[in-house]
Amino acid sequence: MLAAAGENAHYGTPRNPAAPGRIPGGSSSGSAVAVAAGHTDIGLGSDTGGSVRVPASYCGVLGFRPSWGRVSLEGALPLAPSFDTVAWFTRDAALLKAVGSVLLGTLPPQSGSTTAQAEPEVAGSTSAPAWEVWQAHGDWVSGHDPQFGPGIRDRFLMASKITRQEWEAACQQRQLITKAVLQVLGNDGVLMLPTAPGPAPMCNTPPHELDAWRQRMISLTCIAGLTGAPQVNLPVATVEGLPVGLSLLGPSGSDERLLELAERMFALCGSEAASGAQGCA
Repeated sequence: MLAAAGENAHYGTPRNPAAPGRIPGGSSSGSAVAVAAGHTDIGLGSDTGGSVRVPASYCGVLGFRPSWGRVSLEGALPLAPSFDTVAWFTRDAALLKAVGSVLLGTLPPQSGSTTAQAEPEVAGSTSAPAWEVWQAHGDWVSGHDPQFGPGIRDRFLMASKITRQEWEAACQQRQLITKAVLQVLGNDGVLMLPTAPGPAPMCNTPPHELDAWRQRMISLTCIAGLTGAPQVNLPVATVEGLPVGLSLLGPSGSDERLLELAERMFALCGSEAASGAQGCA
């Protein structure tokens, strides 16, 4: 949520091997790049607001965000606890499912919604996770005055101004959104949607353009965050040679079924799609 572009002002930005000169997406950019470049077969990341799904789309690999609560977060540094998930990347759909067979066994499926989130406008979809971020890290930020990269400080400042009343209103709205999505999906429905608004933006894109991109991105990624649903990115197409991802989103707790569907669909599109060089389109 905080570093959706995947750029790192302190240590350098991982280079997107599938789209040179373009951002890798983030915040789990290093893991996505390592998998896309073939340095590793499996990459772990955290996905709160799209931090695995978006870089998976931009780097042309598979990425899976599980249902909230399906994989233990013990030992992980929290960001927005009711949105945080442990997620993973692979280049191969069978391996993506195999990782799930291990990690998804750590906790039983959760029932019901998570808590927090959302207002009718897309801009409001950041209110509850931002409030949770400040509850988790506000004291440290205030006490240490860390040197953040561009835009991060502004988002912490925004988070610090959200009131409990605003958060509680967002919680109520989140419940309505979750109910509406569950009515559409039922127990076994699947929603297909773009993972991100398009191909990865160029590196060094002006901040105001990245802010506009980020809002469009959140309008797509917030659905899983608000409802606690699982979502998988499939690298099945390119636009002008640049990878773009298609997402499958299922009801909370349908992780294994969604991974099986992803494996079948990816087989239809061809394994070469994972390189970002070819796809179904």
